[in-house]
Amino acid sequence: MNFMDQKEIIEALGKHLDSMSDTLKAALIAAIVFFWAGVRGADPVKAFGADIPRKYVLFTACLYYIVINFKILTDLIRIGALI
Repeated sequence: MNFMDQKEIIEALGKHLDSMSDTLKAALIAAIVFFWAGVRGADPVKAFGADIPRKYVLFTACLYYIVINFKILTDLIRIGALI
């Protein structure tokens, strides 16, 4: 069996945690965009470089939330595989 050195494991963990941090920052920014558009009552909502009709904003936000959760879950699984 081929094991990684402790230094390599720590570097890999750092990269995965940085990736998760960036993902969470993007999710927070998207949540703020959708929240602000909802407060203003904007139609259409401009997010992710697209004009989203107001009736599809909730669906789009939920889909984005699910994708972000899968990304974070994948990162956590990869971290678990390192240890």
